[in-house]
Amino acid sequence: MARPLARRGAVIVALALLSALAGVRADCPVSYGGSSKALLFGGLHDASCTVQRSGMACPFRSPKWRDMCRYDPSAVKFPVCSADQAKASLELATKLHGGEPLRLSPCDLYPYLRGRTLWILGDSHGKQLFRALQCFMVDMWPGQTECKVSNSTELVARLDKLPMMPGESKCIHLLGNGRVCYVGVVLGTSLLDNPQVAENGVLNLLRREVADPRDIFLIQFGPWHNKLGPPGMEAHSRALQVLGEDYERNRWRWPHVIWRETPMTHDKDTLTKTCRPAPAGWTYDAANGRLQVAEAARSAAGALLARGGGINAPAHEILGRYGVPIMGGFAYSVPLHSAHIGLRGVSELDCLHYCSYGLPEIFLYELTRSLKNGMAGVQQLNWVAPSERLPCTPLK
Repeated sequence: MARPLARRGAVIVALALLSALAGVRADCPVSYGGSSKALLFGGLHDASCTVQRSGMACPFRSPKWRDMCRYDPSAVKFPVCSADQAKASLELATKLHGGEPLRLSPCDLYPYLRGRTLWILGDSHGKQLFRALQCFMVDMWPGQTECKVSNSTELVARLDKLPMMPGESKCIHLLGNGRVCYVGVVLGTSLLDNPQVAENGVLNLLRREVADPRDIFLIQFGPWHNKLGPPGMEAHSRALQVLGEDYERNRWRWPHVIWRETPMTHDKDTLTKTCRPAPAGWTYDAANGRLQVAEAARSAAGALLARGGGINAPAHEILGRYGVPIMGGFAYSVPLHSAHIGLRGVSELDCLHYCSYGLPEIFLYELTRSLKNGMAGVQQLNWVAPSERLPCTPLK
């Protein structure tokens, strides 16, 4: 099994300083305080961070990542929300599950990442979730170094050689031998049963070369299939079928597989250069984050939205037959048509991606909530001794 080999001296020193944390508080090595904002929505970078064992300030925040993760509304650039966009997302989060997203701390997610790798497989929505994780877990990410999936150049090349669009892979290494890795896979057909991909599919390649049965696989695809019209959506359904069959066949060894819903792509209004509201025929339960059919204004479009939209509805139907756990979140996106990137920092109107702080952070809350509720049987793992931790081979 290929593993990274190189390690930076600064990271070794930082890990050594914190290696004694295991006996103090196994669930989280740091604590936060002193911010009037929710940690998930920018408060983390205003808050004080203290190492539990020593009482000293957290040592890992680099100026580069502090600036990258500070989404100042006055900065008109990708993926930063304007003040109004951020307000809309914050209002949704405030009402959701009694305001739980506003109380979220990195310490809520950390115990489920320690001792394993969270593999985020998917398209640019997965990449945005990965960035949200980088910023939220920054105080448990020594050195803020982005690492290769493996020290094997040949393996990384095989992983990135994919149909439609070349892949992209990178990881962050957290305290306690946790990793979060993003693996770009825009087509579900590249995951399994595809002779054009090494080991017949990305999922096979990861499991045979670098993954561990304790790892979590968070999988999302669909928009690129949708771009290809009816043939693409037929391939989307086939990919879901193959994924479900694979889960049924291998869940005894690889149990922690989760399908993640894709957020809504709202239609573009080319005249006003804005993203249009979702078609009528639905209502949003703000307290529980659920979409329902509007009885007084029924429509086929509204009914489809209530089932998850054109990309997620087939996933619920097909993966549901095999018991594949599904992480929600699509419903949160439907009323947030104004919280897309729009024209902020891009030349073409973007009604696909969402700005930050906003839906990417709310999806991070949904991931944490799902894991805490026992989705896919994921349990917290113990702290790993420094000698057993995976080293980082930095990206060039």
